[in-house]
Amino acid sequence: MNNYAHFAFDDLMKEPENQCCFDCNKQPTQWASVNNAVYLCIQCSGNHRGYGVNVSYVRSLTLDNWNDHQIALMKCGGNRNLRELLDIYEIDKNKVDKKVLYSSRLMEFYRRYLKSKINNENVDQPAPSKEDALKSVVPLNNSNVTNNNKFQSISSCGSEPISSDDKS
Repeated sequence: MNNYAHFAFDDLMKEPENQCCFDCNKQPTQWASVNNAVYLCIQCSGNHRGYGVNVSYVRSLTLDNWNDHQIALMKCGGNRNLRELLDIYEIDKNKVDKKVLYSSRLMEFYRRYLKSKINNENVDQPAPSKEDALKSVVPLNNSNVTNNNKFQSISSCGSEPISSDDKS
C-alpha cells in the first residue's frame, strides 16, 4: 500500500464543492473527515476530532500522508455526494447538530456504503428508511415519510454517495 501526500488531492480539489467546508461552507478546505469522505475547514476539523475516530477520522490534506484506502474513500465520496444523500433524505445540514448528524444511523450506513464500494463488496445492510434516518437527526413532521432505496443499486464510485468506517 502506497502513501500519498497532498498531490493526490489535485484532481479532487478541482470539484467546486470540495473547495468549501462541508459543514460551514467556508474556504479553504485543508482537512478531511476520511471515513465520511468530506472536506473541512480547520475549525470544523477541530469539531470533528471531538466526535471520536469511529464517527470522524480527520486528516490534513497537506500535512499527513494518505494511503490507497483513504484516497479511494475520498474519490468515492466528496462533499457533493454526501450533500446529495442528505438532500434525498431532506436533511438540511445547516439546521441539525453536526455531532448528532455524523453519529446518525444514516451516516453509519453511508460509511459502510463507502467502504463496501471501494472494497467491491455488496452493501451489508439496506439504506435506512427516511423515518429511521430522521429519528435522531430532526423531529419528524409526520408528512409523507417513505423509504428511499436509491443507494441499494449504486454501482460506481463518484457517481453517488458512499462511505467507510475504516481509518487506514
